[in-house]
Formats: sequence, structure tokens, C-alpha cells
Amino acid sequence: MDFFDYYYIEIIVFGAGLLALGVVVGAVIFALRFLRARKGLSGSDSRTRDLDIFSSREDSLSQLFFLLSLLFSGVTLSVFNDRTGNYFSWQWIILIISIGGLIISYRFKAILILPLSLLGGIFWWTMKATDWVDHYDLKEIALFIFPLVLALVFYVTGKIHKIEERHKKSAAVYSVFSVIFVTAGLFLASTEFGLEIFQQATEGNFFLASWQFILTFAFVFLALIIGLIAGWLKKTLVFWEIAAILGYATIFALILFLSDVKGQEGEFGLDINMFWAGFFNIFLLGHLILMLLAGHFRREEWLINLASFSLFAFIFIKYFDWFFDFIDKSIFFISAGILLLVLGWLMEKGRRYMISASKHTT
Repeated sequence: MDFFDYYYIEIIVFGAGLLALGVVVGAVIFALRFLRARKGLSGSDSRTRDLDIFSSREDSLSQLFFLLSLLFSGVTLSVFNDRTGNYFSWQWIILIISIGGLIISYRFKAILILPLSLLGGIFWWTMKATDWVDHYDLKEIALFIFPLVLALVFYVTGKIHKIEERHKKSAAVYSVFSVIFVTAGLFLASTEFGLEIFQQATEGNFFLASWQFILTFAFVFLALIIGLIAGWLKKTLVFWEIAAILGYATIFALILFLSDVKGQEGEFGLDINMFWAGFFNIFLLGHLILMLLAGHFRREEWLINLASFSLFAFIFIKYFDWFFDFIDKSIFFISAGILLLVLGWLMEKGRRYMISASKHTT
């Protein structure tokens, strides 16, 4: 629990930022959906329809009422639990609400609730796992690796769901959720703040000292392998996708067995922190390029758009991160403005070209 005590404020701010981003994205999707409906363009592309959270105004109100019902149910359970002597912890309330959200999202096709339920389940596991880490003095890196591997399972689940027409919207949610989750995790790991977390998270005993962690990781890796086999047999996953997912899973698994990296030096006197900074930045860059290629070959516009935006953010953020302390400030900001204009123009031109090419090859 030392990690969460030390970074409590940062984690709260980061979580609030993610929640605010989700609200903004939801509002944008709703606005675009409304504008397309006004122009009569809502049914123009099946790939676009799969990403529509709301199929109609009535559906949007229905999903919002389901969401409010879940939130009020959680508040009611919390108050009832508090008045009856706290017979079960608040983490179990989150788990109950998350399971209820999953049932509602599948039974009534309330797609808006699905990503929130997935986040709730991950949050519940993380809170339970912190107790295991504290009890066995384990490396906290396991708390970060498990959600990333689980995101790979969600991606495979989304591909398998695409087979059935009734689950296509759920499939889109799983795919978008997993890609954003892994991308955000790699972005965090590539920053100075993320590297500090990484250093501290490699201190302690390996996760093998806890039978709870052994069962958890055995289950999630087994689910990933079964999902990959099912996706290959059902022809919803191609060879290069399976190879990429296995590559991600292998890297995440190897990170679990890292020894304490704090203050180490490489073989030639190179600071190990520089090595990991380079590794995560190269990993992130390769991930973004792979997203672009996957969006192009899969002809999925949302993936091309997300990859283009993420690549633009990566280059611009790294420019500030790497050169802010070494260049005169006037030159730095003038160069940043030029970089912003040129890079934005190139990214938009490349994005439109890839989308146009994917449409022509459909």
C-alpha cells in the first residue's frame, strides 16, 4: 500500500482526468450522432454504425436511465451497508454494481454501461490485489501488468463477438476499450513520472509468493490463449494480429520477473533508467505505428483516427519532454509552433489518405 499512499493525489487526478475525458468523448459522440441524424447520414457505413453508442434518441435516454439506476443502486447499497455495521467492504459494492452493469449491457444492449462495468471490475481487482501485495511484500508491478494483459483478452473477446450481429456494438466497445487502455498504459510508462512508478514497483518479492496472484495470472493468460485459438479457428483474427498479441503478452510477462531496477547501471556504465526510458518510448512508437497499419489493413477508421491523434500527441509531448531544458525558450516555443502546424498538417493529410485508401479497397 506504500505506493498508493505516496501517489494518492496523482492517482486521483489521473482517474478524474480519465473520467472527464470519457464524459467529453461521450458528449462528442452524442453530438456527432445527432448531427448525422439531422443530415440523414446515420446509416451510411456499417463500420461507423458499430461504433454508435446510441441507435436512437429513445435508446440514449434508456441507457442514461440504466446508468443512473446503477449509480443510485450503488449509493443505496453503500448507505444500507453503513447503517447495518459495514458487513462487507465498499470494494464488494463496486463488484456487485459492475456485474450488474455487465448483465444489463448484454441483456438490454446498454452499450454505454459496458466500459464503465469493465473499469469497475478492474478497479475492484486492483484494490483486492493491493492487500495481497501488502501482505506478501510483493512487487507492485503486478498491479499494472494484469490490467494490460486483461486488455489483450478484451481485444480478442471483441474480435470473437463480431461474428454475431447482436454483439457487434459490444465488440466495438471491447476493441476500443482495450486499445485505449494499452495505449494509455504505455504513454504513462514512457514519461518521467511513469518511470518513477516503474522503479518503485519493481521492489519486493515476485508475485509467485502469492497463490492469489498465481491463480489470477494463470487464469488470464489461459483465457488469452483460448481466445486466440478460438479467434483463429473462427477466422476473426489473422496471423499478424495473433503474433502481435503474443508479443505484447510476452513482454508484459517478462516485466513481471524483473529484479529491482532502481539505481542499477548497465554493462557499459549506462544508467538503467535511460535504457528503460528508451525501451518504453520505442515500444510506444511501435505500438502506435502498428495501430495505424492495423487500421489500414482492417479498414477501421476509428483505429486510424485514434492512432493518428496518439502519434501526433506522442511526437509533440516528447518534444516538450526532451528539449525544454536544452533549448533557449524563445527558440523552443517558436519551433514548437512550427512543429505543431507542420506535424498537424502532415498527420491530417496522412490520416485522410489512409481512410480514403481503405474505403477504395472495401
